[in-house]
Amino acid sequence: MKKAKRKIRRASLRRFTPREQQHVRDLADALAKLIPATSRGDYCMERLAKKAGLGKYFNSKLGNKRKQFIYFIQQVYGRHKRKFKTIVNNLLADAVDWRRGKGEPILRAEADVLKTTLYSLGIDLRKEINELQLPLERPKITPPPIHVKQALEKFGLHPILLEKVFPLFRDGHLNEAVRKAGEIFEVTVTRLSGANGKYGRDLITHVFNPKTPIIDVVGYHKNKILNPVDEREGYMYLAMGVAHWCKNIMGHGDVDQLSSTDAAARIILISHLIEVAETQERAGKP
Repeated sequence: MKKAKRKIRRASLRRFTPREQQHVRDLADALAKLIPATSRGDYCMERLAKKAGLGKYFNSKLGNKRKQFIYFIQQVYGRHKRKFKTIVNNLLADAVDWRRGKGEPILRAEADVLKTTLYSLGIDLRKEINELQLPLERPKITPPPIHVKQALEKFGLHPILLEKVFPLFRDGHLNEAVRKAGEIFEVTVTRLSGANGKYGRDLITHVFNPKTPIIDVVGYHKNKILNPVDEREGYMYLAMGVAHWCKNIMGHGDVDQLSSTDAAARIILISHLIEVAETQERAGKP
């Protein structure tokens, strides 16, 4: 006589009150800021769900990240409240590292919202969240997001900037990195031109004077149609901007921290100006 197969009962899904549905949406918004929905790496909600044996409740085919999180919370919290609490508890430390790596550290106020929302759903992680010792406000020195850092490193910066400026940028000293790059540009112009004793605007207008330049940038683009004066003036004004906008302004300690993309863009500009100056200085030698 064959034994009857034992049916595995699937935990029933609880019904949510309208107020609880709102808490679920708020929680989805909070968690979406702490962990990717899907990722090629190990840190994402989809992988955490699979490791917990709850992968069937994560639907990556839903329209957007918010819908994916709402559905996952409803399905898991609605059936396995303790397992859901464990998942959230386990992702907290990784969330702190992930956000720090993005250059957007989790602040205490944001964590308090998460803590309150969880508690409203009967999940008490107040002690665990309080122990994270999160900053009250965004630190002035914040490492740039990983993708911005990697992009700048792979861009092909001038070797001297890669050696002396990139480490500052990588460690979060964004204003100092830009100021240092501007300083290196001026030192390079002085070295190439021999125009000692001049600085800032005076140095730039002296070396790249459109009428009688010491370093002539004409010919860099190898286009005979370009007006030589326009080419010289264009470079000179850019170089003057670097001296003021990137070096002098960033030298003031009370200036707000630049965004990582802003700082990277200025460093790339300076790298290009150095490359042009060196190339044309060599081209002008007999």
